[in-house]
Amino acid sequence: MSPTSSIQIDYFETDWRRFHPGRFPLGHMLRHADNWNGTRFHLLPHNRAAVANRAEFRALIERYNTMGTATLGEDAECWLVLVQSPNQDAKSRARMNRIKKRYAMQAGWQFFSATDNLSYTVWTAKVEWRENAFNRLLIQTYHQDIWDVLWMRASDGAIFYPYGSGVDVSQPTPQALIDLVSRYYGWLPVSGAGGYLKFNPKQMQGVRFEVSKPCADAINRLISGG
Repeated sequence: MSPTSSIQIDYFETDWRRFHPGRFPLGHMLRHADNWNGTRFHLLPHNRAAVANRAEFRALIERYNTMGTATLGEDAECWLVLVQSPNQDAKSRARMNRIKKRYAMQAGWQFFSATDNLSYTVWTAKVEWRENAFNRLLIQTYHQDIWDVLWMRASDGAIFYPYGSGVDVSQPTPQALIDLVSRYYGWLPVSGAGGYLKFNPKQMQGVRFEVSKPCADAINRLISGG
C-alpha cells in the first residue's frame, strides 16, 4: 500500500471514530447504534420488499437518489464505504473486486464484530455524491448482489445506507434529522416495516420541534408501531 493510500485510510477511520464512536461501519447494524440521529424510509408501496414491475423499479432508483441527495447534499464530498468478510463466495469476491477497481477503493481498517462473529476489512474511496452517479451500486444493492455499501459525508458524518426496499439515514443533529423527516414523512415505514426514529439524547437537551400535523401523525404511527 502506498503512503498516499495509507494516509487516506487513516483519515477515514479517524473521521468515522470522530463522528460515530463506539460502532463499526456496518450498515445492517447502524439502526441499533446508540447516540445517533437516525431513521428509516421505506421506498416501496404497502410495505413490500420487492418491486412489482419495471415502472416501480425505476421509481425505486429515483427514490434512492432523492434520499441520497437529501441526506448528503448534491456534490458533497463523501466516503464511499464497503466492508468485506472472508466468508464471501468466489462470485461475490469477483463482484467486489470490480467495484473496488471502478472507484479506486483502498483497504484499511480491519476489525472483528462479536455480533456477527466475523472479521471485516473496510474499503473506502473519497467521492462526490451526485444524483444518478451511483445507480449501478444502487441496483446491485436492491438485488442483494452487494451488502453494507454506505456513504458518509466527510464534513459531519451524515450517513446514507440503502438496502433492498429502503434506506437508513443519519444526520449530525436532531434538528437536521427532523427537517429531513418533515420533507419525506410520506416515506416513513408503516407498521411492520421495521421503522425507527432515534435521537442523540445529549443533543436533545432544550430542543423543541415544530412539524406539520401530517408529519406529526406519521411520526406517531411510526413510534407506536401502527
